[in-house]
This record gives sequence, C-alpha cells and structure tokens, in this order.
Amino acid sequence: MGYRTIVVYVDEAGRSAPLLAAARQLAESEKAHVIGLHVIPDIQIYAAAEAQLPAEVFEAQRRANVEIAEKAATAFAAGFKGSGASHEWRAVDEKGYGIGDRVLEHALVANLVIAGQIDPDIASRRRVGTPERLLLSGRRPMLMIPYVGMEHFGKRAAIAWNSSAESSRAVFDALPLLKRAEKVTIITIDPEGGPDAPASAEAMAASLARHGVEASVSHTTSGGIGVGAALLSRISDEGDDLLVMGGYGHSRLREFVFGGATRHILEQMTVPVLMSH
Repeated sequence: MGYRTIVVYVDEAGRSAPLLAAARQLAESEKAHVIGLHVIPDIQIYAAAEAQLPAEVFEAQRRANVEIAEKAATAFAAGFKGSGASHEWRAVDEKGYGIGDRVLEHALVANLVIAGQIDPDIASRRRVGTPERLLLSGRRPMLMIPYVGMEHFGKRAAIAWNSSAESSRAVFDALPLLKRAEKVTIITIDPEGGPDAPASAEAMAASLARHGVEASVSHTTSGGIGVGAALLSRISDEGDDLLVMGGYGHSRLREFVFGGATRHILEQMTVPVLMSH
C-alpha cells in the first residue's frame, strides 16, 4: 500500500518551505492527494484580561490569526505551483478542541502526516505540543521534517530497530519510502539477543526482502553517549537522509512524556524522521 492521502500541517508560512517540498516530492512519486492544513487558534480570553481589555484587542488578535492563515495558504499554493499532484487547502478554527486534536481529525483519513520539527527559538501555540500530540495518538505515521531544511530525502534510509511493536509499526508504515530507497540499513544500538531471535534485525531484513526491499544489518553500541545521539552520529557518518523509528512514550493528563531516544531525535534531528507510535 502506498501513500494515497497525505496531510501536511502548515503552522506558519515562514517555516513551510521544507514541509511543502517533502509533501510535493511524495505526492508526485506516490500519486497522492495532499491536504494542506492550518488551524486558526482560539482567542485566549481570561476573566481578568477580559475585564481590563476592550473587545477591539481580541478582534485584532483574531484578524492577526486569520492573516497568518492566509499567508500559509499562499505559501501552500506556491509550493505546489506547476505540480500535477492533486492537492487542496483547508484552514479550520480550533473551536476549543486543541490544535493537535483538530489536526488529528483530518489526519484520520490520511496514510501519512507531515509536520515540522519544533524550532526551539520560536514559541507558538501552533507548534508547541502539536507534533507530539499527533505522534502519541498512535493513529497515523508522521514524517517529521527538520526546521533547518533539507535538500532531498529517502535515497539512503536508516531503520532504528529494537524489536519493539513501535519500531515494527514504523518499518511497515515506511514501506512506500523504503521501496524507493537506493540503500536501506537496519541499525541496532546495544542489541540484546542474537540473529536467531524471532524479532531480530536479521528477521526484519528477511521480512523486508519479501517486500522487495534489500536491507543490510548493522549492530553498534551507544558508547555511553545515549541511543539517540548514537543514532544521529551513525546516520551522519553514513550519509543517510531518512530515519525510520518508533516513537516511544505515553500521554498522561495531556502531559507529553517520551523516552530519551525519542526526545533526543525530536530535538536534534538532522534528517527527516518517519515515526510511528
């Protein structure tokens, strides 16, 4: 199964170019339909502020939010200009659901969600929490694009494998990308068990071969720097341009908690990362 419907979450126009380039590349290669999505945040009105500030202040905030949505729509149209890929734009109000939950509503009918890595230098309700909410929902695989941008991706894919349900789901969610890759490597960090284990890296390589994906296996150690850092170091040394991995964590009372490797990758990624939870 390929990606036939892709949702790309565009928070603001200024940081959208890498996202739209990735969405366009996949849409054209997969003959997919792309839904560009922007969520217009609710106006944050608190009792004290409402008592002290005139209505015009909140109206101005609403107009500013709508203007951001219009600029995002313009960027989306420019990103697909000249492309034969099927695409549409949607700008929806938050309506008290939470931005991540509104994105998730649209993502439920898609094969893949594309979202941007959070830029730590820019604070925005449109960014904070949204990628994590989508990932932790466990509903759809998510392709995260580094905020620093990218030239291309998907030719040399690395799979972070630890014999878990999350990493297995990520591998099979990534099959359309892996089938197009010129090189695929399954990487284990500080592995336990041997090649004869039912869910070993070697067993996954054999499974992928039945899908027409030839993957090599590489076992390595973290060397005391942590699994996330070891992964990023490994893919940098090998020139990989895509990482496939499970997203490990849980959500409790809407507080997002990830394992160390997942958090490190989300914060420090240097290549696009396809994650599934």
